Amino acid sequence: MIEDSKTVNFDDLDPEFAQKVMEEMGEDILACFNCGCCTGGCPIVPWEMNMRKIIQKVILGFTEGVLSSKIIWFCTECKVCGERCPQKVKPFEIIIALRHLAIEKGIIPLVYRAMALNLEKSGRVAEISEAVELRRERLNIPEAGLTLPEKVIKELKTILTETSFDRILKEKDYKEEE
Repeated sequence: MIEDSKTVNFDDLDPEFAQKVMEEMGEDILACFNCGCCTGGCPIVPWEMNMRKIIQKVILGFTEGVLSSKIIWFCTECKVCGERCPQKVKPFEIIIALRHLAIEKGIIPLVYRAMALNLEKSGRVAEISEAVELRRERLNIPEAGLTLPEKVIKELKTILTETSFDRILKEKDYKEEE
């Protein structure tokens, strides 16, 4: 399959992007010589995950294209890519760094934002519906509780505030998913 060729506007490239990613992850990605071992071991490759291309785009400075890509959210963090890398680049840590940088820019899939807001509100990532509670009752399983105890939620909110997580969720203009 031949990819559509696009014109690169060099004004849109950030020559410091690779440095920003390295500062975030604490590793050197410039050692990557694009061998493809990381991509060859990735269980997500059939679904568009190609670490070789992502690393290349980071090094070249395609900031917006990389950070706004949904691909950086596909990684399962299995770390096979890092185990196979002959240069010890740790591609999975690049993905984590890219996610952090994307979140700082307000780029986060809506599903993750919804999960984060649920965590802040109820102490749970996913809401427990009344239907689940009724099913638990029918199966004679103890009630899960729609929210966690107030003390736990208060402690969680303190953590979210101390880490600026709550601010990031509220201040950023999140992009709608297609």
